Amino acid sequence: MSRPLLQLALDHTSLEAAQRDVALLQDHVDIVEAGTILCLTEGLSAVKALRAQCPEKIIVADWKVADAGETLAQQAFGAGANWMTIICAAPLATVEKGHAVAQSCGGEIQMELFGNWTLDDARDWYRTGVRQAIYHRGRDAQASGQQWGEADLARM
Repeated sequence: MSRPLLQLALDHTSLEAAQRDVALLQDHVDIVEAGTILCLTEGLSAVKALRAQCPEKIIVADWKVADAGETLAQQAFGAGANWMTIICAAPLATVEKGHAVAQSCGGEIQMELFGNWTLDDARDWYRTGVRQAIYHRGRDAQASGQQWGEADLARM
């Protein structure tokens, strides 16, 4: 069995701070995630800069795409991402189009499980070719005291 991969999520508000943390931790992680906050603050330059800083690492563009899967995947993979996230509320067509671009670039899609989704949705994503999912607990939920528990395990 292969060992699990360790992913560093960079949800910084500045690229400089994110790159400083990557410099400290890149030898200890397998995957470097350009987090949603970083990408919204810095744009495509965040993905490009992390690719330049970590040429051998898997780079994730955590965009939580809800629409325009093909266009956004072209942007993410063109900037140097290996993986891109799509939010589970996205229509299946968005997943299919994003996945097609990912495949053509040798990349992958991560489905971000946040809010409402069903096992039927997961089956559809799997049939599309998606093999990764992230069970997400948002910052706001954590800040309001929501903890991980048995209900989360049962949901998965």
